[in-house]
Amino acid sequence: MTLKKNSCIIDAGAHIGDGVIPIAHALKFYNRNDIIVIAIEPSKNKCIFIENLCKLNNLKNVKIINFGLSDKNETLYQVPLPWWQK
Repeated sequence: MTLKKNSCIIDAGAHIGDGVIPIAHALKFYNRNDIIVIAIEPSKNKCIFIENLCKLNNLKNVKIINFGLSDKNETLYQVPLPWWQK
């Protein structure tokens, strides 16, 4: 909890928030409202999941960015799962 005032923590590839949520909770517990946790995740469904976890836990110090990070400038598309894997 020795981060400088008005810092941020970035979780690139946030998955389902398994890193974001505990960090945001710890910051809230230690009254570090000046620090924001940024979750970057390309999957829209996972971003919605993280958003719901934030609402359930009353976490206001998380910013969710639905975007993928890469070293290439290209557009990728997620293929829908077959019905037997849903």
